[in-house]
Amino acid sequence: MENLHGSLDQQSLSPSQHLVDAGYIDTELLVTAGQNYEIDLIGPAPGDSQWQAREGKGFGLANFKIDWEQEVVRCQKRKTLSNLETKIQSLSTSSYSCCV
Repeated sequence: MENLHGSLDQQSLSPSQHLVDAGYIDTELLVTAGQNYEIDLIGPAPGDSQWQAREGKGFGLANFKIDWEQEVVRCQKRKTLSNLETKIQSLSTSSYSCCV
């Protein structure tokens, strides 16, 4: 992907948006395409691959709703976590106990 975007950029042919399939959507590609070439990658988001979702135990991402505008996270019992940046990590750990 980097080679493609670099080649297009050298020829002044970079698109503002690039439609891709699920194999090309990951954090690194989303960031580098935007930062290096001002290209928005658009494609399906990957599924939840955390152990909680795979094993059907604990709490996966589907058990939480993120309100980016209010900067809060709500669990399935409607408890609210504020200070979003520091709390995001706790959602993927087994020590999170909001809804237990």
